[in-house]
Amino acid sequence: MVGLLAVISSVTLVVVAALNYLTSRSTLETMEARLRENIARQGSELVRLQALALRDLVADNAFSDVARIAEVVTIDVASADTAADAVERLARGWLRHLPGGR
Repeated sequence: MVGLLAVISSVTLVVVAALNYLTSRSTLETMEARLRENIARQGSELVRLQALALRDLVADNAFSDVARIAEVVTIDVASADTAADAVERLARGWLRHLPGGR
């Protein structure tokens, strides 16, 4: 009787643990997908804003200024630990090097 109870308890515990693992993995995949979509959307918006901000420099044939700014910002972004940190550094870098930047 005690042996049967132990077997049933063990099987129940294994089933609950397996279902919990599968549910957690599914939730994690959903969260990762949302984060990737957010980062991609923010990156696209950042590129669009950079293009607008740099349009005047390019129109004035300031290619060397644009190249210098891009190089400095790229080096700063490459040292970022996370994607969100990279997006933030990229935005701050461009703003800092634009006329009237902070």
